[in-house]
Parts: sequence; structure tokens; C-alpha cells
Amino acid sequence: MAFSGRAGGQQAFPASHSLARLQAFVESLQAGRNAVSSAAAEKLEVAVSLLTMPGTLSLEQVRSVCFYGLPDVTPLRKIYWMILLGVLSPHTERWPDELRSTRDKYEGYINDCIDPNIMQKAQVGGPRDANAASAHSIREGRASLSESRPASDHPLNRDRQGAWHRLFEGSELFGTIVKDVSRTRTDLAFFRSESWSLPDSQGSANGGSDAAADGHTAAGTSAAATSNGAASGPGPVSFVERLTRPSSHVDRMSRILFVYARLNPALGYIQGMNELLAVLYFVVHSDPLAHDEDPLLLEAEAFFLFVTLMVHQRDFFLALDGRSSATLDDTLEQYAGLLHQRDPQLAQHLDHMHIEPHLYMLRWLLLGFSQDMELPNVIRIWDTILADNPIAIPDIDTSLQTLPTAFYIAVAVLRVPELRSQLLSLHDREEVLRTIQHFPMHDIQQILSEATQIRSDDIVARRERHDRRQQYPRNLERRPTWEKAKRVGEKIIGTLFRG
Repeated sequence: MAFSGRAGGQQAFPASHSLARLQAFVESLQAGRNAVSSAAAEKLEVAVSLLTMPGTLSLEQVRSVCFYGLPDVTPLRKIYWMILLGVLSPHTERWPDELRSTRDKYEGYINDCIDPNIMQKAQVGGPRDANAASAHSIREGRASLSESRPASDHPLNRDRQGAWHRLFEGSELFGTIVKDVSRTRTDLAFFRSESWSLPDSQGSANGGSDAAADGHTAAGTSAAATSNGAASGPGPVSFVERLTRPSSHVDRMSRILFVYARLNPALGYIQGMNELLAVLYFVVHSDPLAHDEDPLLLEAEAFFLFVTLMVHQRDFFLALDGRSSATLDDTLEQYAGLLHQRDPQLAQHLDHMHIEPHLYMLRWLLLGFSQDMELPNVIRIWDTILADNPIAIPDIDTSLQTLPTAFYIAVAVLRVPELRSQLLSLHDREEVLRTIQHFPMHDIQQILSEATQIRSDDIVARRERHDRRQQYPRNLERRPTWEKAKRVGEKIIGTLFRG
């Protein structure tokens, strides 16, 4: 039994990517009663005009517009992020075909992850959820004693290639994912909703209000989190049903992570991936024109954004899982060097208190600050991080390229005056660490302004070092060579011994 998407009719791919409609939407927004501010109107005009220019889009211009923040109330952010992460090409005329391919590929991946034999086992009489799987297998085992059944079809068969084993394994994996997803961003009604819905401008769904304003995940406190994940209907629901017929955002996000884990068995699913996906999934569904789109297409867009993002985050997750640390060690060493360069007093104080960068920086890098800020601030920071393109200074080695923007943001966070003064006044290691981890990052514009300044100063410093390196070989040519110095030294030593 293969998964099937929405049936009937040719899909438009899609309404929100029709540039004419996008421009009309923005014009109506600017002329409406809720007219945007002059600054926001200017941002809108620049962002839309770039997308509607004839010919191939300039990726450098796309990065530049996104780096300084995109308007919140239009489909623009989703489009810009899809371009920056390679889901859409710079060729706007190809977008309909690219989006159709995106949807078809994702549907194919779902089908690949759902074995027909597993589907058959999960039908009537199959286990309804992960908790019932063991009891069901015992009942099936007893029944098999009194009926003719191939050994390979036995529910207690331990063959890892057997359909029953894959069914139980899939049920366990999906249950783990659902448990994490159902605890993600519970402060927003959009993620708590148990039926298909789209967020409003505040992140609520169906007119719901936020339960909390601190932006942190309340792990283990979600009313939707049950032994088998958030409910999507009355009674227990098997993971196969939720894979093939998702009825809530929890189901769809869980399916994305399940498919990713199945397609990437070497990495699999690691807790924290749900936090990254939540940001991408929310942005995709925050498109005001998404109501006219196929839900499977929206899910496919979020999936491929996540896949591309994980290319950059994969090494961090492997390090978190204890399978690799080389990349992480190099990364943290570069960050420590930047902090010492920008704020030696604070860096030395943290060193003295034995606050190693991995104690706080790993979570920031791994999750893109998604657990440390309110979602609108996280999204604004991701505009800058995703647009980041390290400036390659010509004719120098790669070690003199600029660092990832996330490094500059991390240093800027520690240099927020209120946080910095608190840290310098504290002399208890645990208290210092708690202060860093729980400091409310509300003034996001201040942090980004400081990060941009640190980045600009770093570019200047690297250019100066580059210039000095270019001069160094010429100075070296005028100095005595090692061989000449050696001969002079031997001559002096010989003279001393003869005397």
C-alpha cells in the first residue's frame, strides 16, 4: 500500500511563487488599512523588486537583502530561504518545475520508507502503537503455534531484514520523534494545534493565544505529549496511520524527521533536529498565500530546507552524539580566538572560571539559538546566518577567510552590556554558566548590530594580516639565510676552541 497525496486535478506550483501574484499581494498590503511603516515599505520594495527583475537572480544581492532582515508579513522569507539553501534556483522561470519535482521526490521518499509488507502487518490486528507492540507480538506468537505460517513471517522472528522487525523498529523510531516534536515550541498555539491549520502573524493557529512568552521549550510539560506522542484523534493511533494520513503539524513534522532518519541511517535521528525543523516548518507555513497550496508541497518544502541545513549541521550532531569531535574542536578553537581578540577581559575571566566554550556555544551553534530566543528573534537571526557567505579575500589561504556569522553573533551576545557586567561580577562557575544559558536575549537588533561591527572589524584585521604576509617574504630575502648563519656560527665556535 503506497502513500498517495492529494488526488485529482493539476496542482499549481505554487500560488505563492507566482511573482505577479506576490507583487499584487505586497501592493495590497502597502495600500491597505494596516499599512506598513516607511522602513518596512522600503524593505518590501527592495525585496520584491529583486525577485521580479528579468533574467537570473543575483545570489549576492539575494544574500545582501536577506542579511539585513526580511519583512515578516509576506511570502518573501520562504522564497529567499529556499533560494539561499538551494531548494529553488536563481532562475525564476524554472520554479514551477523545481517545485513539482520537490513534491514528487518527497512523495517518493515517503513511499520508499513505507514498505508494503510493513503496511500489511500494520493493518487490522496489527499493533496500534509502540506500547501495544510487545503484547501484540506475544499474541501473534501464540497464534502461530496453532496455524501454518512461514518462520520468516513470525512476529518474534529476529531477522533484522524481516517485515515484523522493521515494523517494530519503525514504530519505536517514530514514537521517539513524536515525543520530541510534541514538546517543541509548546509556547505557540500553532505547534499545539491538533488539526491542520496555518499560523497567524503571532504564530497562533485557529486564533489561539500563546501560553508563554519566554520562547523556551517546556520539555515534558506539553499537554499534548503522551506515551505515544501528541494525539491526532480519539484513541491510540498507529505510527503507520500517522505516516500515511497525517492530521496535525506534529504528525507532518514527525514524518519529515522519520523520512530523513530512514534516508540517512548513518546519522539517523538525534534530539535537537526537531528544534531546527520547527523554525523552517513555521516559516514555510507562515506564508500568507500558503492557504491555497497543497499541504504535501508545503511539507516537501520544509523537508528539503531541513535536508540542506543538515548538510551544514551534520558534524555538530555527530559530535553531540559522541561519534566525531575533530570539526567541533576546530570550530570552538576559532570561536575562542575571536572572543579573546574582541574582548580579552571577558575571555580571560571565563577561562579563569573554567567556562569552556562547548558548555554554551555548542547549543548555540547546533540549534541556531532556537532554544534561547523567542521564535520571531530566532527567525530574524536566521535571515542573517543563512545569508552568510564568508568573504574570500583573493590570493590568501582559506584560514584568513571570515568566520561564520554565528560566531560573531555569539560574541555579540556575551558583549550585551547587562550580560557582560553580570558575568564579570560573578566568581562562581555554576552561576556564571547559568547566567549565560538563561540570559533573556530580547534586544535582537542590538545583538545583530554588534555582530555586524565585530565582523567588519575582523575583515579589516584579516586584510591587514594579509598585507603584512605579502611584505614578509621580501623582508626575509634581505636577512641572512640559515645556511649562512650556520657557517658564521661554526666559524665563531672554531675560533673560541682554538683560543
